[in-house]
Amino acid sequence: MKNIYAFLLLSFSLANAQETEVVKWINSNAITIEDTNPDTSPDNFKKHSPNIFKDVKLFGFGEATHYTKEFFNLKAKFFKYLVENEGVTLFMMEESFGHADDINDYLKGGNGTADQLTGTLGFGVWRNQEVAGLIAWIKTYNQDKPETKQIKFYGLDNQFGYKTNEVVKKFITKYAITTSAGIDALLDSSANADARFIDKSTLKDYLKQLDDLTANLKNNFTPSDTTQIKDYDNAVYALTVLKQYVAFELNHSYKERDKAMAENAIYLMQHQDKDVKGFIWAHNGHIDKKGIWQAHSTGYHLKKEFGDSYYSMGFDFATGKLYTKTKEGKIYKGGLHTISKPLKDTYAAVLAKANAPVFLIDFKSAQEDAVMKDFLISNLKMITTGGGGYNTLYKGSKENLLELYDGILFVRDISHATYMEERLPESMRVLTKP
Repeated sequence: MKNIYAFLLLSFSLANAQETEVVKWINSNAITIEDTNPDTSPDNFKKHSPNIFKDVKLFGFGEATHYTKEFFNLKAKFFKYLVENEGVTLFMMEESFGHADDINDYLKGGNGTADQLTGTLGFGVWRNQEVAGLIAWIKTYNQDKPETKQIKFYGLDNQFGYKTNEVVKKFITKYAITTSAGIDALLDSSANADARFIDKSTLKDYLKQLDDLTANLKNNFTPSDTTQIKDYDNAVYALTVLKQYVAFELNHSYKERDKAMAENAIYLMQHQDKDVKGFIWAHNGHIDKKGIWQAHSTGYHLKKEFGDSYYSMGFDFATGKLYTKTKEGKIYKGGLHTISKPLKDTYAAVLAKANAPVFLIDFKSAQEDAVMKDFLISNLKMITTGGGGYNTLYKGSKENLLELYDGILFVRDISHATYMEERLPESMRVLTKP
């Protein structure tokens, strides 16, 4: 018994010693981020870490929770930095093609306001002032720039069919492309496909006809100038996302969803200027290099495609308010849950002991220190919650951070974003409360 007690005491002492060294390394080497204000520059990062993003062409910035003000603001802060210092011009979001296309039109001089367009995004998680503020900034940034230097805004997700049909129909009409009879009806039906009301054989038939239409466009239209190339690329992208949407309704495979998002990001990167640099705004579970929730995340495919030119930035937190959602009968009810102290056996429990409340760790330099490398691969837990919010019974998932990310942004305490009450379903309106 004495030997067991001595062993446990030794193990506890070693763990404490390692933790102390990790915190010491963070205090000396992590990059302190001055604040989470999206309108201020990360000057400390710019001063001390100019080479972290050297040779990076595509940035994936995640979020451990979908509803968090500080995560949104930090992503906006770094996106602006990357635009102004690294030449990023392609913004890609975990959002539908069509809703993002409405914003892209607005950014090029179209009607509406940033608030109005943000309030109509397909995912309710983005309908907040933090996202609206970033869209307004992009609009202002673009105003005095030539088209080649303007920021383009795209959606990567395949869970919506909104507007994909209209973009394809507009292209067919504009260039008088001969198609088979009933093509408009096919496009409209595909864009509104819902597996709850359409049998699988019909969905499969939609996919076959959409494949035939894709082949028709590729075989019978050869763009002859820049405008035609852009129109064609946009139509093909819309048609691709439309097929992905129908396939998602057919199978509801989240593994295939991530693969589709990666394919869309690759397509968009390939159909811009050859020196384009891109930025992806999505959840940790999409931008990571392995897959938190399922095998082969979007980031997994992007790392295979771009190698070290893809940088995956994960986010973590220790305490704060989290959105929760529970089902009572047929009704979903939203709530707020407070984590008042870091959960046991999490990376955040250690990271929260550092001096700075907000900081960034680049793993390339961190793993050069043996103690830090052991910490990053120690399979402690992370809290990651999706659109359904935080389950109070969930205490985190064990993860190897080096396998998931190239770096991490840590925020000690989080709060919910500033949501637009009139644009939210009833279950989310608790997020408009203090």
